Amino acid sequence: WFAMIGISDRRLLSGRHFDQFSMIISAAAASLGAALLPKYLIETELEGGILIPLSDMALKTHNSYFVVSAAGDVNPQVNAFTRWLMSAARRGSMHETRQDGRL
Repeated sequence: WFAMIGISDRRLLSGRHFDQFSMIISAAAASLGAALLPKYLIETELEGGILIPLSDMALKTHNSYFVVSAAGDVNPQVNAFTRWLMSAARRGSMHETRQDGRL
């Protein structure tokens, strides 16, 4: 995020680090620092003014989600759900791209 907005001072990366979203949210709400969080996890805090956005710029990551099932398991319901999930993810990704103006 710092690189994306043109800040390269490594000293800003010192301090506390948390690996659980719930801990990060609590720490930010307690004024322990800034947090990089998915907006959908802090909608209540944003609406209540407990947290405020640092920027309107969205952070793009290379993180991934995986759909897995037991090896050799052929389940029509699982397969249908997986197809639907993948289709919904593609639609969501295309929608985000259009909002960014990069179609």
